[in-house]
Amino acid sequence: MKVSIFLFVILLAASVLLGAPLLVITDDGIKTYTYEVKKERVFVPIEVAEFFADKMVLTSRGDAGYIVNRNRDILFVDGRKETVTKNFLVEYPSGCYMYEEGASPTLMVDKGILERFLHVESLSVGETVILYTRHPALVSVEKVDDGWIMNFDMPVMRELFEMEVGEGWVELYVYGVVPSTELRKESYLTPMANGVMLKFEGKIMTPRLEVDGKVAKLVLGPPPGYEEYEKVSEGLMWYRKRIEIRGKKVILTYMEVDPNYYDVDLELANGKVVGGERVTQMVKRTGAIAGVNGGYFDPKTMTPIGFIVKNSKLLHLPYSIRPVFLKTTDGRFDIRRIRFELNVRLGDVLFYVKGVNTPAKGDVLLYTEEYGPKIPFSDKKRYFISNGIWIIDEGYVEHPATGTYVLAVDKKFNDLLKDVKPGDTFRLIQISDMDAELDFAVEGGPFLLKDGNPVIDYREEKSLYSSYITESYAPRTVVGITKDGKLVFMTVKGEKVRGLNYDGLVELVMQLNLKDAMCLDGGRSSALVLKGRLLNKKPEEEAFVPTAILIYERRGAE
Repeated sequence: MKVSIFLFVILLAASVLLGAPLLVITDDGIKTYTYEVKKERVFVPIEVAEFFADKMVLTSRGDAGYIVNRNRDILFVDGRKETVTKNFLVEYPSGCYMYEEGASPTLMVDKGILERFLHVESLSVGETVILYTRHPALVSVEKVDDGWIMNFDMPVMRELFEMEVGEGWVELYVYGVVPSTELRKESYLTPMANGVMLKFEGKIMTPRLEVDGKVAKLVLGPPPGYEEYEKVSEGLMWYRKRIEIRGKKVILTYMEVDPNYYDVDLELANGKVVGGERVTQMVKRTGAIAGVNGGYFDPKTMTPIGFIVKNSKLLHLPYSIRPVFLKTTDGRFDIRRIRFELNVRLGDVLFYVKGVNTPAKGDVLLYTEEYGPKIPFSDKKRYFISNGIWIIDEGYVEHPATGTYVLAVDKKFNDLLKDVKPGDTFRLIQISDMDAELDFAVEGGPFLLKDGNPVIDYREEKSLYSSYITESYAPRTVVGITKDGKLVFMTVKGEKVRGLNYDGLVELVMQLNLKDAMCLDGGRSSALVLKGRLLNKKPEEEAFVPTAILIYERRGAE
């Protein structure tokens, strides 16, 4: 039996359940009432008996009356004495009572007594109880362009239906109905003891059910206005639609992820800092279900530009005070600016680190085992190898070994370094305005939205980027956070224009009612991948990028 029926049984165990829905189905339509559960028995208003009785008469105060069935039997109901009597011979103690709350008292009668006396059928779906004199019949099922239409011989309601969605199929359970003789032969229909099950196969987007009188429609296509719309599973949905922003027509590809159901993490191209890999390849290699491209980079060297933290380990220093998309080790996601600097202590000497995992020049540079290329060699530098606690060796190496760091220090500091030697302490000192440890972080920009409003320093924000990034109409990738904590990843590309500029993006994320939002890298890098499919462009147009944000099915989930 379905879960909803099981829940109803649990509810019956409660001492009193007030105001649960009661539906009465007749050939003329559907009437709505409420029922009560009292001492594990269901009581319904006596008014419902009128739809099934041959005759019913109540006193002027509504506290008593009699009901006549088709066999001319008489049921006398006395709300003051709380008794029900059949043919003045058989008495049912506690078979009724007066419900006194509200503007007018209501005479409530044991549902089981009425069912037996009036030959009424009943069905429980969740908390809803349904009464009817005969089962609605499913007369026909028709295939239409966007789904299936089911025709019944009497009115039905949404409460009779339950839906289960799988990969390429929908199972529709319709309770309390019987199929016509012709439909029993159809392979998609399975009769059940309390209804029927219909299984429809094909391309499933976001199935939804529309019920109107004697007709129910299972819609498998996208809602009006959407080119594609799919609820992949609980906590993950996406859609594509055409919209107009500031007179520019663009295609929005939008994915929403609930972090209560999915893990989100930062990934490096081929697992290394510096280098390129397509997002589709990263998704496949890691077993992720989806992903988008990450932050900016130098296209000549494929070196990331900006702050990168992965697995709580600093892999690249911030470029400026551009915004960062991050997750803390206690599971909080945020989009914000970060003030950050890195110092390193060699013995008693403290240095300010100018770069991490970079081929660029600098007085003091740090390399981790994640650095892909060979460490740049210069005879003007000294190279200290550390395990993160103390210096274990000095001398140039092409790559840091697993679990080690290489610190390249300009020889102009030799006077300070004259007493530094293997065995001395090595300590990385991170200074930031964060109040929690980072799990991952990736820098991007521009900053679009904070706390539901455009950033107040938007002029300063624009100055942090080239005019190409802020003013040109280009393809974009945006990451956002909704007001209820879900994560949004979207791409925007144009029809007659290539995409949106900064001001158009701000207007877009305002329309989407996001709490926080920022750009990631855009242009050729823009990519949104779901279940191996590149959603925002043709596969041959996908570029290599050094970082991506990937979405995984919850690790450890059954």
